[in-house]
Amino acid sequence: MIQPVIIEDDCFIGFHSIIFMGVRIGKGSIIGAGSVVTKDVPPGMVVAGNPARIICSVKELVDKRKEIAKEHPEFFPELPEDLS
Repeated sequence: MIQPVIIEDDCFIGFHSIIFMGVRIGKGSIIGAGSVVTKDVPPGMVVAGNPARIICSVKELVDKRKEIAKEHPEFFPELPEDLS
C-alpha cells in the first residue's frame, strides 16, 4: 500500500535528502542535506544523517548561531549590531 509523505508548513529540506513513504515532517523542521528520513520528524526539529536523527531544535540552532554572531561579528557583516 502506498502511503503519502506529509510535509507541513515552513520546512526546509536539504539537497539530495530521501524521505521514506508514510513519513510526516513536522511544521518548521529542517532536514539536513543528504539525510535519509525513515521516521516522523517532530515539529521544529533539526534532523540529519543516515538514518536521520534529531540534532537539536530549531530554537536551539538559532540561539547557537546568535552566540556565534556575538562572539565573531566579522563573520556576519550583514547582521545588525544588537542581537539581543
